[in-house]
Amino acid sequence: MTVEQLKSLAQGTLEFGTETIRKTGELCQQFTLAKRDGGLELIVIDGRITNDENAKSALGRMIHARVDAGEIEAVIMVSDTWIAEISPGNNAIKKRLRMTVSEAAAFGLCKKVEAVVCVLESPILQWLAQQPYDREGTKITLRGAPIIQDDTTGKWKHERARFSGFFAEARAQ
Repeated sequence: MTVEQLKSLAQGTLEFGTETIRKTGELCQQFTLAKRDGGLELIVIDGRITNDENAKSALGRMIHARVDAGEIEAVIMVSDTWIAEISPGNNAIKKRLRMTVSEAAAFGLCKKVEAVVCVLESPILQWLAQQPYDREGTKITLRGAPIIQDDTTGKWKHERARFSGFFAEARAQ
């Protein structure tokens, strides 16, 4: 796949995630695996897995093994999560103390905001989008345009997490 094809696939995945959260108020974590043979495989994660550390680790190991075997060309993950609205200074403190968003919010370092997050990793592109939203009862309101960054802009700031660093090129960043 080309960089443009990967960006299009990631953008479509983000749009699916934001539309799902707007319509249903929920979004199960999902992975799209772009296979080297041209096919796509969708893995939808049940909430029991996302709340189980051992199950999440096993899933991460399985995806890593398939990437290492050369079967997978790109991994795209979409999920709803909490992100931090945080100043650069407070973010430095959060990182230094290795705090989660919830911990940093509890200490008053940031505001905890719900967001749809989409991450694409491949040997030729690292891409991240965050679409913050507000929830009032069952109503979901998107907060402006998604915040998108990738490694082609020179402004890549994604922090490694369990479901990242699948490709050697991503781990090197």
